[in-house]
Amino acid sequence: MKKLIWVIFISLCLSSSAYSKIDKSYVNQIYEGCISDAKQNNDYNSDSKKFCKCYANEFNKKFNNAGLMKFMNKSDQAKAKIIQNEISPPCYPVSKKKKKSNLLSSVFSKLPVLECSYKYKGEDIIEKIDLNQIDKKMKKQGYGGLKVSKDLYEAKFLSKDGSTYDDGIRFDETLVTGKINRSTGDLKMTLSKTWNYFFDVDNVSKEERFSDTEHVMYGTCKKIENKNL
Repeated sequence: MKKLIWVIFISLCLSSSAYSKIDKSYVNQIYEGCISDAKQNNDYNSDSKKFCKCYANEFNKKFNNAGLMKFMNKSDQAKAKIIQNEISPPCYPVSKKKKKSNLLSSVFSKLPVLECSYKYKGEDIIEKIDLNQIDKKMKKQGYGGLKVSKDLYEAKFLSKDGSTYDDGIRFDETLVTGKINRSTGDLKMTLSKTWNYFFDVDNVSKEERFSDTEHVMYGTCKKIENKNL
């Protein structure tokens, strides 16, 4: 979506006209960007198509080309606030107006990449953690995506270590759970005991292995960009 926004921005810069409404091509790009976000969020259906059509039309009602350019120059936070308070509300179904649309979370904001430091088996570790990738991994593994609240990021996913056997690649699996305090950056990460394919496949269930804790690690995280978590 950000790439699309830049395409619209550059197009506006090259245009010297200011119409009573924004150009139809920009309306179409906003609609297609909204649809793309819905598909990425596995939220593409008749309701999301209605939402996106309304969403693009609300931009057309609120802005002309010059006004849209001023909007594009605002910070991501300012754009998100305008969208949440002025653009999107007319587009929610009556029964869902009090609910926040999942589509909006990815229009002008992305989960951050964090730099986290912690100790593991006595060794100091510094690691970049891309919360977007964690979110995608959780959804793919059936854990429903990263939980984001006002205070915390909460994650739960499987870490897999592959080994090659005669009949193909098999994985040893460890359940990882983690919490990051968005105010302080404090990190707590828990690793379960590892379910080992070679030793455990016929002897111990994954659920039994994952119920036991092997390591608990504490550390701190900060956003790589100079913004709040």
